[in-house]
Amino acid sequence: MRLSVVIPSYNCERYLPLAIDSVLSQIRAADELIVIDDGSRDDSEALVRRRYGDRVRYVKQANAGPSAARNHGIRLASGDVIGLLDADDIWLPGVVEKVLDALARHPQVALVTADKQAIDSEGVVTIDSWWQRHGVFNMLAEARGAPLGDALGRLARVNFVNTSLAFVRRSALDGCGLFDEAIRYGEDYELWLRLTATHGLICLPEVLGQYRLHAHNSTRATEPMLKDFVLVARRMRDWGRNAFLAAGFDTDLAVARALADLGYWYFSAGRMREARQAFRDSLRERPTPRALKYAALGLLPAALLMRLKHRRNPTP
Repeated sequence: MRLSVVIPSYNCERYLPLAIDSVLSQIRAADELIVIDDGSRDDSEALVRRRYGDRVRYVKQANAGPSAARNHGIRLASGDVIGLLDADDIWLPGVVEKVLDALARHPQVALVTADKQAIDSEGVVTIDSWWQRHGVFNMLAEARGAPLGDALGRLARVNFVNTSLAFVRRSALDGCGLFDEAIRYGEDYELWLRLTATHGLICLPEVLGQYRLHAHNSTRATEPMLKDFVLVARRMRDWGRNAFLAAGFDTDLAVARALADLGYWYFSAGRMREARQAFRDSLRERPTPRALKYAALGLLPAALLMRLKHRRNPTP
């Protein structure tokens, strides 16, 4: 199998060489390494061309977001397997041969992932196992590197696929489609679900990469993230309602809960008109106690709401 690695990058001059080095230093080398520069304004391009020459294919595009950058790289790639790595993350030694071996042993599976550590801006490990921290390691380790049972149902309840450790068969992407570029937050999760619904999933129960947590991580924008979570839930329902129901997951309830989360954020921010609309939309999908409670509170006069908030959180 030929492996193409796609690294989307935006103003990541500081960390991009570390990501590239982690790919080039693998015992089993990638057949192709493509960096898609998503409109960076730093010196990433000059640095990469000077340091790596033709070992890296460097392509620059107008800024369009990580989904568009990854899709651009996938379309350019020639490999049978696409490996994804973000520009500020790192692969640990051995990941390539372990992933390709898993795909060779299980030709029906299209997506392989693994556990990761978290590191800070200086590369110091802050979380030894992402899966352990989020309480899913034992569940995923039970499969011992074989296809995960009830993969769609489990993934629908918690996203444990690490985007910088996602390896996908090109043939599956050709059938399922690429990242949804209308979604900025959660677009990776939506694609993993699409792939898992039809091709299954393997989770290698060992730490094979490092995820960098720093001030510029894109998942810090709360409002657009919550809006996109609503969109992801609706996409899940559009293409997979029956598959999710068979896996014991109710997509109507998922949409309702995502809308209630958005409404609660508006409510907490004092944006009551938007909060009321989000709670109404949530209740239309499926009544839940949380949406009912805050929809009722949202009807109270602003002065009364302020008094209630003060009683609950009095100023010392």
